[in-house]
Amino acid sequence: MDGDLRVDPGLLRDRATELDLVARALAVGRDDLCVPALEWSAGAALSGLTRDASSALGAAAARVARSGGLLRDAARSYEEADLRAAIRLHRVG
Repeated sequence: MDGDLRVDPGLLRDRATELDLVARALAVGRDDLCVPALEWSAGAALSGLTRDASSALGAAAARVARSGGLLRDAARSYEEADLRAAIRLHRVG
């Protein structure tokens, strides 16, 4: 790295959108975990495992969605800082 910091707000927003898609996939995947095996001796354990996996996927979906929101916030903050700097520089120049 050459020491310069370069930020592309559009790229941040694109990655946020991708994270939204991942979060939705994780959340929807929770619905496909049904294990209809109650007649099996392991049925209760499978049901508990399904419940735990669904909970973990839901928590992961929430974390991924939050990360996407943070990227959007960062993009907006960089653009706002750039605008403030441009206004100050315009006043000086």
